[in-house]
Amino acid sequence: TQRRMLGAVEQMLLNSGDRHRELTDALAAQQKSAAHGVDQLLRAQSREVEAMVQLFQGFTPRAPMPSSGGFALNPTDLLDLLHLIRTRRPRLVLELGSGTSSVWIAYALEQNGGKLISLDHDPGYAGKTRSALALHGLTGVAEVRDAELRPVVLDGRTFPWYDVEALADVRGVDMLLIDGPPEKTGPDARYPAMRVLEHKLADAATVVFDDAYRHDEQIALRRWMETIEGLTRTAPAGTAAAVSRTRPHH
Repeated sequence: TQRRMLGAVEQMLLNSGDRHRELTDALAAQQKSAAHGVDQLLRAQSREVEAMVQLFQGFTPRAPMPSSGGFALNPTDLLDLLHLIRTRRPRLVLELGSGTSSVWIAYALEQNGGKLISLDHDPGYAGKTRSALALHGLTGVAEVRDAELRPVVLDGRTFPWYDVEALADVRGVDMLLIDGPPEKTGPDARYPAMRVLEHKLADAATVVFDDAYRHDEQIALRRWMETIEGLTRTAPAGTAAAVSRTRPHH
């Protein structure tokens, strides 16, 4: 009995030693992972701060700028977008979704002589964006149009998408920024954009697709590339994807 008890105690000690080593290793791995996460966060914050500094170096706002937090484009994505506007000099930009980005885009177009039309399905957000544009003296450059979400049928599926009547007079869009509808409106919420607006794009246009890292957006982008002629994927713009569209001549 004593031998059996001693054997059991020895086995317990061995097991507890193994468990202690496992816990120690797991704790060390967690600490390493946490340190890596903190490092990545600090690097990301540094990139955003650097981008914000560059944004304000490029413009002198006439009023306090709206926040870039929440659902707005982050500073690095805004910086990439405004660089595209400066280099490609679009005459007409169509933005799906309005907000902070609308003010920045309007300032860039004011310098280049372009115009901005922003669609928003939320009257509250649309009103806030209009107020911000008015505060900055940009209503001559940009306008926000209300466009409630209505059913649109594509490939046998129904999607809630912007009321196309809001764009009845729009043609020759040189740059399309797809930043809406929001993901919460339903699966593949942004897929209809290129299918509905293809004929409204200029012969040579740039399409900027925000949140392109997300699953639904990746699927939408792949389907566009497979089914719409004249699309060419260009360098990514931050978390967005940039696509050049050249209208084919048959």
